Amino acid sequence: MTEPTEEFRVERVLAVLDVGCCGIETIATAAETAARLGAELTGLFIEDRNLFRLAALPVARQINLYGATAAALDSSGLEAELKALAGRAEASLASIAGRLGLRWSFRTTRGDPAAEILAAAAAADLLVVSAAVALPGVQSVMRSPLGAAARRTQRPVLLLPPRPSMRRPLAIARDVSAHTARTLAAAARLGTESRELDVLFTAAANELARELEAWASDWLVQRGLRARFHRIGATGLARLAEAIRLAGGDLLVVSADTPPLDEDDGGEAFVARTGRPVLVVR
Repeated sequence: MTEPTEEFRVERVLAVLDVGCCGIETIATAAETAARLGAELTGLFIEDRNLFRLAALPVARQINLYGATAAALDSSGLEAELKALAGRAEASLASIAGRLGLRWSFRTTRGDPAAEILAAAAAADLLVVSAAVALPGVQSVMRSPLGAAARRTQRPVLLLPPRPSMRRPLAIARDVSAHTARTLAAAARLGTESRELDVLFTAAANELARELEAWASDWLVQRGLRARFHRIGATGLARLAEAIRLAGGDLLVVSADTPPLDEDDGGEAFVARTGRPVLVVR
């Protein structure tokens, strides 16, 4: 068996923002991630061109979710509102990046969000994006379309729920492979303060689970880390979410080819079900 040696190296973190996902929590988490990885941070605010097409319609209205009021939506008002949102996002990013000593940049673009994310991802090593948006006065959350668009870039993506916490990573592994090595490396780089890493195996067979445990333990020891292992045989979303709850961990680190993340909306469903940030490693 070939020994997987691939590491997780990130030099450029891209925080993807839009009108629904430009809050301080997304920006702060992206900045914290860049600081942990020793990377530079770029903020990208996307103005969805479809909003301007909608604003051109005579019946267009915008709803204030805080006051439950409606007002006419026009292009000039929309332009001003998006400019103000982008300005506040840039100011927040500048403040947090300055406090953390990060190199940073910020830009605004207008177009189709999926196309803009794909173009920007070419110059990034890791994308950070909100997978869900909390609605004011509502207990549930709404999935953001940015998460699915970001996952289609073939770059590692950090999908965020509302109010994310990233103190303690939990790596999820299912085989001995370069993908698993890269997953362990990513989790180790994002949470090495205790020098102990939680690893959840999804191997159904005991023999494979033992092989995984021995290999992962050796891999981590070589890097000065200890492992705490957890097992689950099934990989359905409900069972996996329960195993994650029992294992603990604030940040889930998992390879993109792990079920159910290999499904079209797997990443967003995973975030919604667990309520935790998910780093999808490629």
